[in-house]
Amino acid sequence: MRFVALLFAVSPSFVFADTIVARSVPSDVTVYTDGAILTRTTGIALPAGRHTVLLPDLFSYMADVPLDIELPGATILASEWKLTNLGPAEPPQTPELVAADAVLDAAKQALQDQQDKITAAGLSGSAAQSQIAFLKELANSQTLPDGIDTLRDLSRMISEETLSATAAIQRSNIDVRTLSKDLKPLQDDVSRAQLARNALLPYDERIAQLSLTINVTDAQDSVLKMSHYTDARWEPTYDLRLDTTKETPHLTMEGGALVRQSSGLDWTNVDMTLSSLSLSSRTDPWGPRSQLLRIQDPDKARKFSNQTTSLERGSAADMILESPVIIEESRSDAVFIPGIAASYSFAHKVDVNGRYEDVRLSLGTLEFDAEMTARAVAQGHDTAFRMVKFANTSGERILPANQARLYVDGTVISETTVGEIVAGAETEIGFGPIHGIRLTRTVLNRNEGDRGIISRSNEKTEDVRIDVENLTGETWAVTLLDSVPHTEQEDLEITWSAAPRPTDENYEDQRGILHWALDMDAGEKQSISLKTKISWPDGMVLR
Repeated sequence: MRFVALLFAVSPSFVFADTIVARSVPSDVTVYTDGAILTRTTGIALPAGRHTVLLPDLFSYMADVPLDIELPGATILASEWKLTNLGPAEPPQTPELVAADAVLDAAKQALQDQQDKITAAGLSGSAAQSQIAFLKELANSQTLPDGIDTLRDLSRMISEETLSATAAIQRSNIDVRTLSKDLKPLQDDVSRAQLARNALLPYDERIAQLSLTINVTDAQDSVLKMSHYTDARWEPTYDLRLDTTKETPHLTMEGGALVRQSSGLDWTNVDMTLSSLSLSSRTDPWGPRSQLLRIQDPDKARKFSNQTTSLERGSAADMILESPVIIEESRSDAVFIPGIAASYSFAHKVDVNGRYEDVRLSLGTLEFDAEMTARAVAQGHDTAFRMVKFANTSGERILPANQARLYVDGTVISETTVGEIVAGAETEIGFGPIHGIRLTRTVLNRNEGDRGIISRSNEKTEDVRIDVENLTGETWAVTLLDSVPHTEQEDLEITWSAAPRPTDENYEDQRGILHWALDMDAGEKQSISLKTKISWPDGMVLR
């Protein structure tokens, strides 16, 4: 009896405490580039006294992430997770679950098969690389057989095998790139199949309950808010629409946000904010690294470099300059751009399902006047490309995007990426080939001395003609680019001449890049003559 009396004295409301069951729903969310903070709310009528608030419909993963719980009018005295999946229970083998398991296994196998194909495609390229390395060693061998015919046969064999191996590497790279394009859809298939299977599991496999012990001074109505981390992300995307029908080309950027979440819970009618901040970014700077410098006798340094044993290296450790540490720094910027923002709140409610499928949300439109030119690079291309330059006059920063669809006069032509464009900065985006501007680069004469395994030539000359023809039916400003070799060695002499002379000899501060600014009328054809000569001392090898 004394114990019961003491219990009443310490907690008079304990005996009469009731349990309040509160089922919460998502109300608002802030989505970052690598996660989201989701807020769930529920209205609660709070009687005076001490009570237990039971939140029965939470997910077990929430027990491992920080929770921010607000309940105005009540003092939270304690909280306790009650995980219903306390033991390793086998899920019931219902027909639906068996079918979901089969779909998941098939998706995983398809992904593994694709990864195996990519690995196999890369193996042929690796083998060809090894073959080329062997052929290079053979060509540089000091013990080559005697006889002109033997050397000629050996040279022909090395040339043919090198060409074959190079082609094998190219085929391997193409195969790897082609096969890699199908990886992401297969990975998404696995994620969707896994979520579909999880949705069929009984609640005790994925649901947890949170019990809150609260004390309420005065009875009142309140709103419980609970915020926690969940798996989600977003990234910008653009539709870039170029209008060339006006006197001045005009560019429209339609911004969008691709939002994806896999919380296991559908977000219905939530208030959403997007942020370009990263939850995992650094919050303090790297400190400067101490720099220890030493000087030493060059002969001793040369002697030390020839020492190979670990003991000898350890004894001279104080003579070695510390190796630099390469650190990848994360960025976190808070920005606001009308319609394309790092912190952007929607004026309307948003729905995003929890099955890890992309939902595109519109973020508004930006308008720019643009300058359009044709960029012609005859080294590797037979057509010029439409380049669009514009200044970011929006007054805000445009965020980088991995997905941007390009339109020219209403027709979609391709997809590309967009880099960061700060306010006031100029940028240039390629809008695909101009098939009516034809390029031809013809080598009229090339002299590389003796062509064989052994070459004693110390001079190389090349005579090239570049032809540009405008068959589009309209006038174009053409930026023609080509290159000549450059060097920083005095003994390696490089001279070149061009007719007509280039407009710029080091285009955009790139050494050796030549630029001709050509105004070409419809049907016009222009030719550029470019000659180069390279010479070096006897006994030296040009690399």
